[in-house]
Amino acid sequence: MEAVGLLSLLGICGIEDYRIKRIRLVVVNAFAILGVILHIVYQRITWIDMVLGALIGVVLLIIGYLSKEKIGYGD
Repeated sequence: MEAVGLLSLLGICGIEDYRIKRIRLVVVNAFAILGVILHIVYQRITWIDMVLGALIGVVLLIIGYLSKEKIGYGD
């Protein structure tokens, strides 16, 4: 189930990026919400693991901001 969701997200975002050179935040947010719902239903990882995983992304956003996007927000 997770693999299908991930491949769908990558496929949709890849097609959008190729065609219009942008990725809509609506699509990413929809899959994020779906991921949280699936986590609540199946509980394969702990909430702490989810928060720590998101924390890595937040740290990269902060580094991107502080470095004036030498590390891009998409990284």
